[in-house]
Amino acid sequence: MEMTAGNKPISVLVVDDERHGLAAIKDAILNTGVANICAQASSVAEAVEAAKETQPDCLVLDYHLSDGNAMDIVTALHLEDRTIIISADDSKKETVARLNIPFIQKPANCHELKSLFLSLNQSKPKRITP
Repeated sequence: MEMTAGNKPISVLVVDDERHGLAAIKDAILNTGVANICAQASSVAEAVEAAKETQPDCLVLDYHLSDGNAMDIVTALHLEDRTIIISADDSKKETVARLNIPFIQKPANCHELKSLFLSLNQSKPKRITP
């Protein structure tokens, strides 16, 4: 595995409520060569709890979730600078862009994810508080 500037893989929390979507995103993340998955979740509530427990370097969130959407997670955790949103719904691109959050159209591509991971990892991570 390729290492980042901090000489360690980027830890990622991945969130998608569809099993096949989650598997595809996880594969793309692992194929970047710079990231490991520290936790996964399938809902807003699970994601917020997992983020507090695992303190990931980055969040990769599907936009539409069964109990809300990715913006609910971003609002709860205040991690706009460490979030990537993925969706098949291209109409959400503008909403996400207004907050300067990177948006990737599904299916995720490992090269695009790698580039975003490395650029997001340049900022100093802040601790996620309960």
